[in-house]
Amino acid sequence: MSIRTIIFGATMALSAVAAGAVLAASAPSADGSRVTGTSGWAVVTIGGALARGSNATNATHLSTGEFEVDFTTNVSRCAYSATIGESSSNHSPPAAFVGATGRDGNYKGVYVDTFDNTGTIADEPFHLVVTC
Repeated sequence: MSIRTIIFGATMALSAVAAGAVLAASAPSADGSRVTGTSGWAVVTIGGALARGSNATNATHLSTGEFEVDFTTNVSRCAYSATIGESSSNHSPPAAFVGATGRDGNYKGVYVDTFDNTGTIADEPFHLVVTC
């Protein structure tokens, strides 16, 4: 084994440890709980049902174009990315818009609103990714 291989292996091991430390780092949220390096995702139907997901526990249709998606852990200080998308794999998504933000009063929830292609609030299916 060459010295170059040993140095490369040691560098990769240290990088993995550092990355793990960054992911495991936590920051306090407004309610004093901790946010860890966990992530989750959800696929929600036009009616507000949770079709599938990872670390997602529930989806609720609040009102026309308004949804809440709940996760197993605190997601209040995470990043949210939502896209319009069908819950099945055999349909093209409609032309529409979606937004996502933390749910006020629920540190495990994400508020999602959807709009049709004219910008009018409307029920639309969506995919949500939460990265902490």
